[in-house]
Formats: sequence, structure tokens, C-alpha cells
Amino acid sequence: MVRLFFQVFAALALVSGSPHDPECVRRTNFFGGDHGDLFEDKVDHTTNTTGIIVRASKRLDAIGIKIGNTEMPLHGGSGGELHSHDFGGRKIIGMTVHRAKHNDRTRVFYVEFTFNEGPSVTAGIKDAHRKDKDTNEEFPGDGIYLIGFHGRAGDEIDALGGLWEEDSSDARF
Repeated sequence: MVRLFFQVFAALALVSGSPHDPECVRRTNFFGGDHGDLFEDKVDHTTNTTGIIVRASKRLDAIGIKIGNTEMPLHGGSGGELHSHDFGGRKIIGMTVHRAKHNDRTRVFYVEFTFNEGPSVTAGIKDAHRKDKDTNEEFPGDGIYLIGFHGRAGDEIDALGGLWEEDSSDARF
């Protein structure tokens, strides 16, 4: 019981609304609009991200990560349908983000996560007519995996970027 308490406490300490930039984590530029508040998952090379949680319908309403068996607080609003995706040992190697205008504000409408094996996971509505400038793909390279997110959010996700880690070893807590 005490061990579980410390695991949960340690996991909660990893999430914050303030920037955190350890040298081992690569931060890509976030993509989307300039509304909402800045957010960033507090992660480092010891973070064992085991899943993602999204709320979405027509747009991406909220997003968060799962560390071990603990779901971290979501960034964004409470709209859309809640989905939790466990990685099952897989790792995210790429992320595609689509943006568009809603009520004169740029929002994230669709996101697709590509894994090192198996099917991709998507959320939101993809528009086949989206211009290239409204789509951003992040595939940072071999051996680099998504461990968290940063961006801007209010009632929805306004902008989204990845926090990536180079997998130098499988030794994690």
C-alpha cells in the first residue's frame, strides 16, 4: 500500500502547467492556434508513459498521458467522448496534427498517433481537403518515442506538440 502511494505521488509530481525541459527530452514546436493557456507534461528519461487519454468528437477537446497505471490530469476541456488507449508495450513514433478554424479561432481538429507496431490511434475529425499548411507531421527518427505533450488549451486543444525521448535503454521504473 505504501509503495502504491509513492508511485502515485511520484506520477502526480510529473504533471504540471509550467515548462520543464530536461536535456534528455526533445520538444517539438506545437502546432495549432495561439489561444488558450500553455500546458506541458512534466516528463523526463525515467517516465514510463503507458498510454494516452483523449476527449474528442468533431475536434480534439482534451489530451493527457498515462504513467504506469495512473491517468494524469487532462489538458483541455470536458467535451467530446473520453477514450483511453493503452500502449501494450508499443511506443508512439509519430504524430500527425490537423488544425482548422472554429468560431474564428484555430483549434486542433484531428490527431493521429503512429506506433512502432500495430494500428494507429486517431481522435477528432480528419478533413481530406485540409491544405498542407494545416497539417503537421512529427516523426523525429529511429529510436525516439513520444512520452508527453505540450501546447495550448482552453475548452479544447488549441495547439499540440510532442515531448520525445530517445530510447537509450529499457531500464525504467
